[in-house]
Amino acid sequence: REQIMAKKVLYMGIISPAESGVGVSSKIYKQMECFQKGGCQVKHFLYQMDKTGLKKISFHFYGSNRTQNLALIQACQDADLLYIRYFFSDPNLIHLLKNLKHRYPHLKIFVEIPTYPYDGEYSKYSYSLWIDKHSRKKLHLYVDRIVTYSEDSQIYQIPTIPISNAVDVSSIRQRNVHGSADSGIHIIMVAQMAFWHGYDRVLEGLKQYYAEQGTENIQLHVVGDGDPAVLNEYQTLANTDLLKGHVSFYGRKSGEALDAIYDKCSLAMDSMGRHRTNVFYNSTLKGKEYLAKGLPIISGVKTELDHMEFPYYLRVPADDTPLDFARVIQFYHEIYDRKSEAEVAEEIRDFCRLHFEFRQTFQPVLDEM
Repeated sequence: REQIMAKKVLYMGIISPAESGVGVSSKIYKQMECFQKGGCQVKHFLYQMDKTGLKKISFHFYGSNRTQNLALIQACQDADLLYIRYFFSDPNLIHLLKNLKHRYPHLKIFVEIPTYPYDGEYSKYSYSLWIDKHSRKKLHLYVDRIVTYSEDSQIYQIPTIPISNAVDVSSIRQRNVHGSADSGIHIIMVAQMAFWHGYDRVLEGLKQYYAEQGTENIQLHVVGDGDPAVLNEYQTLANTDLLKGHVSFYGRKSGEALDAIYDKCSLAMDSMGRHRTNVFYNSTLKGKEYLAKGLPIISGVKTELDHMEFPYYLRVPADDTPLDFARVIQFYHEIYDRKSEAEVAEEIRDFCRLHFEFRQTFQPVLDEM
């Protein structure tokens, strides 16, 4: 019998998994593991950036280092697939892809775009974005598929492979339920804070709830650092008389310290301001981590949960209106008046394991390969 050779995959990144956030690091390693379990030989190729990092224009990202270019070209010699975790396009990247396709016509090139569209995340005066907008028009000449977490069937004239973000459920401890000794509704919000997370909507909504004589004890737990201006806005809102004693800021936390905060909470807040960047569908990594923890989710952007029979999910309008806490409280009681917190956490975690493990979500990429 003719022996079928394993596919060889080169996974190219600009940011090292070790230098990424914990979620991104896990995602990169798990995707490479999916290739391996799918019968592929896979190795990681890291493009080193200029020491000044992402603030430098994109010409410093791809193709400016001749030694790295030659190393990548050599590494692709016997590869079947080059899988690129995308940042921006620039003329050097286009030249590099053209060179690779010319040398190795058999080589398939897949590009993963973590967020699409992404233009709204950057200033309209961004030189890097201006370069990207002009350069990405040529991606379709050399890229075979774009892996996307959006609902788009084509991006930049390239057919897409739509997938969901995923988690390794076994690596995330389910939250420990402490019962109702500490009264109140505790809500966690974990993020690398940026204006598109929209947690100002949550704070404004809670302020409005108490201004209208709301009596439920709501406790918000804000975890993460990020844009100082955004954090300052949140802290300023939290310092108003109506919200004092209802909002806790922890900064960036991980490991047992983060687990301890999760253990206090019975609801989780996903992105609330993605409409500000013209993103109206988003498969968030944070949302999957919330599910693995066993937490019901409130989201201000459409996700894959909108298409699923899942009672532990509340979608609110994708606009700048303050969050309606009367509806949040109703959602909370619809869940926890019928079942214990332990039962709810277990059900949500099982749901996450069934639908959002890497082996399920990454399979379309392997199938397309």
